[in-house]
Amino acid sequence: MKYTKSAFNINKIDLPTKVINALAKAGHTNLIELEGITLNTLTNVKGLGHKGIMKLIDILRDYKVEIVDVENWQRRLKRSARKA
Repeated sequence: MKYTKSAFNINKIDLPTKVINALAKAGHTNLIELEGITLNTLTNVKGLGHKGIMKLIDILRDYKVEIVDVENWQRRLKRSARKA
C-alpha cells in the first residue's frame, strides 16, 4: 500500500493524544522523521512511556517505518516484566 506524505502526519494517525503531544514537543510532527530513530532516543522523549512506545512501534511497523534496535528493546522489556 502506498501512503501520501500527509498520511504520515502524527495528528492524522490513531495514536493516543499523550503520545502525539510528547512527539510534537520533541519536534516530531511526521512519522517519516522517526525513520532510523533509536529506541534510546524514544525512551528519552519526555512524556513517552513504555505503553506509548509500544503503540508507536506498532503504528510505525504498519507504515513500514523502521526503528533501530526494536527487537532487543522488546526482549528487555518482556524480561523486566517477568521479573516484576
